[in-house]
Amino acid sequence: MSFDLERLYELLPAVYRLRDIELAARRPESLTVAERVELQQLQALFDSKSPLTEPQFKRLQDLQDKQQRGPLKSLIEIIAQQVAVLEDDLARAYDDQFIETCAAWVVPYIGDLVGGRGLFVFPNAQFSQRAQVANTLAYRRRKGTAAVLEQLARDVTGWDASVVEYFQLLATTQYLNHLRPENLSFADLRHSQRLDYLNTPFDRTAHNADVRNIESRRGRYNIPHIGIFLWRLVLIAGTKSTGQ
Repeated sequence: MSFDLERLYELLPAVYRLRDIELAARRPESLTVAERVELQQLQALFDSKSPLTEPQFKRLQDLQDKQQRGPLKSLIEIIAQQVAVLEDDLARAYDDQFIETCAAWVVPYIGDLVGGRGLFVFPNAQFSQRAQVANTLAYRRRKGTAAVLEQLARDVTGWDASVVEYFQLLATTQYLNHLRPENLSFADLRHSQRLDYLNTPFDRTAHNADVRNIESRRGRYNIPHIGIFLWRLVLIAGTKSTGQ
């Protein structure tokens, strides 16, 4: 239940509220000269059944409330403000218990609870570690697969990702228990589309082993090497559209 000023004030006995209004009437200084003039004008418009706009009607109610606000209601207003702050803190504390609704600064702490590693706070970044922490347990259940690496890259950066396992593109003598008929040791020149994809994430042409370091972007094709490609631009598909 939310306790605002009016709700708390209505909980008081009526005799105290009436006495408070009487005390407020003896204090003309509760309104400034400009506010008293504005109140009279708005009250005259309201009494003459003239249509008031929503801001005017709200302003009239605020001035009337301020005019009738005695010392007791002023004290209740201070208490209501502190109750609102307390309610907000309690609601925020409840939200901070869940990774989906917690504040950004709480994410690393929840990550520590589930054993998430490599969590950093990047100032003014367009992405957060929230999704990475939320999917930590799912990552562990699918550890070692290319699919989870793609999901992890998307969760961390917010960009589309593609993972390439380069050992599958090596031109080697095939193992009879795990045949790969599409992995030929020579390039098929009859398929020009495959040639267009050379050295891209969608390359399906077999390559000789390259033992250079993959961090130099040169030694990609080797057994332990995995490439992660990210796209900062989002592809938006247009269906049933006509060009002018």
